Amino acid sequence: MKIEKIKIEGFRGIEKFEGALPQLGSLCGVNGIGKTSLLAAIRYLLTGEELGNVINIKTDKAIVSAQVLNNDGELMEITRCKKQNKPTTCKINGHTVTVGELNASIENWCGIAVDKLKILSSADVIAAMKPQDLSAFILDYIPEDLTTELIIGYIQNSTIGMLKICENGLPEGKFGMNEIDKLEQVCREKRKELKKEWEQKKILYKECPKIKPQKDRAAIEKSIEEFHEKEAIYKAYLEKENAYKVFTNNLERYNSSMKEVEEKLSKATNIVKPDENEKAAILAEKKSLTETKTNQLNTKNSMQIALKQLNSTLENLNKPVCPISDKIVCNQDKTKVKAELVETINKTKEGLESLEIEIKKTDDKISENEKRADKYANTQKRYEQYQALVNYKANLEKAKPQMVEKPVKVEAPSAEIKKSLNEELKVLTKYEEGLKLGTQITTLETLVSDYDKMVKALEPKGIVKTSIIEYYLKLFEDICNKKSSNSEYSFKFEAENGIVITMSKNNDDYLPYSSLSGGERAYMLFIIMDMLNELSGTKMLMIDELSVLDKETFSKLLDLLIANKNDYDHVIIASVNHSDIENTIKEKNEFTSIF
Repeated sequence: MKIEKIKIEGFRGIEKFEGALPQLGSLCGVNGIGKTSLLAAIRYLLTGEELGNVINIKTDKAIVSAQVLNNDGELMEITRCKKQNKPTTCKINGHTVTVGELNASIENWCGIAVDKLKILSSADVIAAMKPQDLSAFILDYIPEDLTTELIIGYIQNSTIGMLKICENGLPEGKFGMNEIDKLEQVCREKRKELKKEWEQKKILYKECPKIKPQKDRAAIEKSIEEFHEKEAIYKAYLEKENAYKVFTNNLERYNSSMKEVEEKLSKATNIVKPDENEKAAILAEKKSLTETKTNQLNTKNSMQIALKQLNSTLENLNKPVCPISDKIVCNQDKTKVKAELVETINKTKEGLESLEIEIKKTDDKISENEKRADKYANTQKRYEQYQALVNYKANLEKAKPQMVEKPVKVEAPSAEIKKSLNEELKVLTKYEEGLKLGTQITTLETLVSDYDKMVKALEPKGIVKTSIIEYYLKLFEDICNKKSSNSEYSFKFEAENGIVITMSKNNDDYLPYSSLSGGERAYMLFIIMDMLNELSGTKMLMIDELSVLDKETFSKLLDLLIANKNDYDHVIIASVNHSDIENTIKEKNEFTSIF
């Protein structure tokens, strides 16, 4: 990503700076002039990396903005601003965006993740990386040239199962190291899953009998089938036996009931069906007698009232006063009237006496009628009871229990035999399960072994990654040595708990970074960063503190940068302004001073 122009305000040691960013730029000056601050400002703008307080002590905020070219060649302005105790704010073309949105845009324009850009833009970060971190970073740039056949070729003594794991777990065509990592993780998980199943089946297998039973399944199942037939026969016998018991009980109740009813019928003599005409005559006579008695009682009551009145009249005639008023004295002769009145009273009494006789006769007739009615009711009751017995007997005869033959006794099958047969089948089943488990255990053991070998082959120190790393380390080593072919330095890449890079001067001993002089360290970092930039396509190289190089090494370094300038959008070198440094830069006449 090409930066056309950069503007810095209040960032670390820079109060204010604005200027173009050349393809080859140099920062030469005394310590404190802002060389490192400018490089840090570029990194901050591109990655958001702050590394401590970035705000100048004379202001309350730091602003870094630049005009950059995107993938379509359009000029875009990007800005990051940091205020005291507040998060960074970002803009694209003057419009506020989130940190994530700005980072995504930069990643799109650069083609590199911001996290990797932080490393690639800082020699200090690369210098401080441990072998394992450097290995992980460099191996990310292994080209996607791996194939399934190549991976299988790296694995020694591979089995058919391992070949299938590779063929099923790796994509067709070419792929990168990330697919190896995915397959390793899949193999680890599958190994764990299969091992758990394997252990569980071994536990189950221990519980299975190992000696084959004498009888096979067909013989045992035939014996069980025969036993079930006997059980069915015995069950049928029990049902018939129960039916016979029900029959005998019902027959006993039938005979008892029939005997009882026949005894009652034999005792029932002189049973006559009541005559309905007689009943009607009795009822008619009862009605007539009831009416007669009612009339007689009414007559009696009338005669008694009349007799009472006659007696009262006779009593009044015997008094000297007038019946009309006690104040009137009656001197008329009443003898004749009294005689007539006495005669009438006597006749009334005689009539009452005769009537009493008639009433008694009527009562006798009523009593006789009631006796005839009671006799008729008793006759009817006896007839109905008799008829009920006759009907009951008829119903009994209809419901007479059907004859059930007594079944021939069948002995119950032995429960011990059934238990023994079931136990034999259970043992055989467990034995057969053991055979299946044995086969499954053998298969699982093979699978676990295959996946275990695959994990060991694919893990970081396994043969696959080791072989791939050794191959590509040789390529990376060749890239660095090619870049350094015109110098007295050569490089070696070795896999030791990561990647260890060593450098030799004039084919002397290869020394790690920590054992090099200041100038040698700077040269090594340049070569490594150049290689990483070539692999990643960053097209930006920033190297600080080059004043540690001697004149000859510095000159050769500049020649390398000039020779490869077309590989970069920007190369920025920083150094204290020693005369040798400044004169060498001027002699090359390729670098533009940024300050």
